[in-house]
Amino acid sequence: MRSRFGCTLLGFTLAVGVAHAVPARPLYEPPEPLAPVSLAGTYWFGKCYADNFWLIFEEQGTINWGYGQLDAKKAGSTGTWKLDGKDLYFEFNRKTLEFRGTTDGQTIDGMAFNNSGSRYPTILRLTTRPK
Repeated sequence: MRSRFGCTLLGFTLAVGVAHAVPARPLYEPPEPLAPVSLAGTYWFGKCYADNFWLIFEEQGTINWGYGQLDAKKAGSTGTWKLDGKDLYFEFNRKTLEFRGTTDGQTIDGMAFNNSGSRYPTILRLTTRPK
C-alpha cells in the first residue's frame, strides 16, 4: 500500500507541476530590415522656407528646387544632397540654405536653416512629378 500511495502522490505532484508550468518563450526573431530608401529621380512637394516648395533629387547627387509650379527652366538653383540611412542632408546656393532631417521614403521631415540664422520647419511629401 505504501508504494501505491507514493506513486499516486508522485503522479499528483507531477500533474500539478505540469498544469502550472510556464510555457517557454519563443525565440527572438529580429524584424526584417527595411529596404534602403532611394531618393534619386524623385519629386517632392511641401513647405520648406516657402509654401508650394518643390525639390527634385537628381541621380548624380544634385538637387533642383523651386516653388510654385514646377518649371526646371526657372529652378532656383542646384545644390547637393546626401542620404545616410534615414538621415538626409541637402544644401543649395552654396550652403546659403541647408536642411537636416529624416525620410521614410514617403515624407521628409526636419529643419532648414540659412546662414543668417533663420530656421524653417520643413515637411515634404513624395509625389508624382508633373509633366
